[in-house]
Amino acid sequence: MQIVVVSPSVQRFDATTHYWQAEFAACVSYLRARFPRDQIQSEPAGLIGAPGRIVVRHLLTQPNFLLIWARVWESQAALELGQLCREVSPKTRILVWGDGPLFIPQYFDRNHSTRASSVAMLNWCLPTPSSVSSQGNCPSMECS
Repeated sequence: MQIVVVSPSVQRFDATTHYWQAEFAACVSYLRARFPRDQIQSEPAGLIGAPGRIVVRHLLTQPNFLLIWARVWESQAALELGQLCREVSPKTRILVWGDGPLFIPQYFDRNHSTRASSVAMLNWCLPTPSSVSSQGNCPSMECS
């Protein structure tokens, strides 16, 4: 199984990226420990200012799962990245995690009336309280 963990390529608005990097790295570390036999690729594009084409390279490998780690100001870019993944790799399961879906879950909700047509095709899986680890706040890889 191949799991790709990315943050969207969006410029950061603050200079305290070490907090965000630690949270992103903790999730990647959790996944590597939880799925030791699987291939876990990570690209903190939003944290390091990587161009979007770097993320597209990962999508071209057609991973089994794409985990998008999105901060609130990256929510629109995360949604667009999910839509791009649907076009490039339609069989990839897409999960979104981070402050974006935590604070504005309705933006990612496939049943939200204003976004239903665009989000329904994404097959989003939002972490529920029962699927969040108390140590790493990382969602389980089981989607409903």
